[in-house]
Amino acid sequence: MPACCTSTASGSEESSDVIISTVHKAKGREWTVVRIGEDFTEREPEPDANGKPGRIPRNEARLAHVAITRARQQLDIEGLA
Repeated sequence: MPACCTSTASGSEESSDVIISTVHKAKGREWTVVRIGEDFTEREPEPDANGKPGRIPRNEARLAHVAITRARQQLDIEGLA
């Protein structure tokens, strides 16, 4: 079983196999691989009158930007799909 590091876990992040973080706590940090959880967004934006995807609220777009820019080599965007 891999070691896990959270904000309440003892030990260093460097020795952990898995790190669980919120987007807010991830600001200014990077990891080799980042997986965005399936519960990242609350709901899909409503389509506009032409059937195109609706606009994402600015605060959600900013959080998504922080989340996707944390990955150094590999990004799994399942939670944004």
